[in-house]
Amino acid sequence: MENQNEERNLVPVETYSSQMDAQLAHATLSAAGIESLISSDDAGGMLQYMDYVKGIKLFVDETNVEEAKTLLEQEATPDTDEQQPVVA
Repeated sequence: MENQNEERNLVPVETYSSQMDAQLAHATLSAAGIESLISSDDAGGMLQYMDYVKGIKLFVDETNVEEAKTLLEQEATPDTDEQQPVVA
């Protein structure tokens, strides 16, 4: 079991303008076994416009930065092998 008092150096890997995008990125990293932390300054949800002004930061441990960035870039790039829905 990991020592809860162990000091970790968290590094921002991405900044988002919406909670939904930040949560999706957090879930992507979590599914890959990478712990992450979302930080926003919106006064507990009372000043949601601040997310657009300052952004919502996603942090990971410094030892996971490269892997996290790679995963997030892969998720942002559409897979051209998958069929896209046809809109009539």
